[in-house]
Amino acid sequence: MTIGAIPGWAGSQRLPRLIGVGRAKHMMLTGEPIDAATAGSWGLASEVVPADRLMPRALELARRIAENAPTAVQAVKQLADAAAGEGIATTLESLAAGFAASTEDGREGVAAFRAKRPPKFTGK
Repeated sequence: MTIGAIPGWAGSQRLPRLIGVGRAKHMMLTGEPIDAATAGSWGLASEVVPADRLMPRALELARRIAENAPTAVQAVKQLADAAAGEGIATTLESLAAGFAASTEDGREGVAAFRAKRPPKFTGK
């Protein structure tokens, strides 16, 4: 609000669920910054590290995540958001679409569309 705007990307909805309505209103209405220790204790940061370790730790976490299967990482992120009440319908739709596209019928449907022919679905 100190810049004449409201929290974007559903921040006004997610923040109260994460840290409680009182703390969220305080942050949103005053625009006061909070320190790293407070962010950690409120659950806004998953961990707090000294400033000189910030970039090495961030790169270490990014590397560990990047070593995992990308599709599984994406699905886990969506499922965790859905479990928190965010984007449940979108999560279900995207997971179902991914599943459908990965089937033989999904590939056949796309191939038939491109070839401008009727699809021959097999139920697989």
